[in-house]
Amino acid sequence: MYTPKPFAFPADRPAAAQDVISENPFAAMVMTGAEGLDAVHIPFVFDHMRGEYGTLSAHVARANPIWRRFDGTSA
Repeated sequence: MYTPKPFAFPADRPAAAQDVISENPFAAMVMTGAEGLDAVHIPFVFDHMRGEYGTLSAHVARANPIWRRFDGTSA
C-alpha cells in the first residue's frame, strides 16, 4: 500500500504512532461481508503497558448490528 511520506511512521519510532493512537480514540473499523464493505466509527483504547508494542482494544455497542459479524450470526 502506498503511504505518503507525511503519513508514514518510521519503524524505529513506534512511540510516535502510539501517541497518535492515544490522542485519537475513535477510528473507523472496516469489515467486509455478504453486502460488501461496511465501516463504523467506534471507540478504541490503547494500553501502552500491555504487550511489547501495546494493546489496542475497542468497544462495539450491542445496538450496532456490526457486532453480529464477530459471533458468526451474520455474513
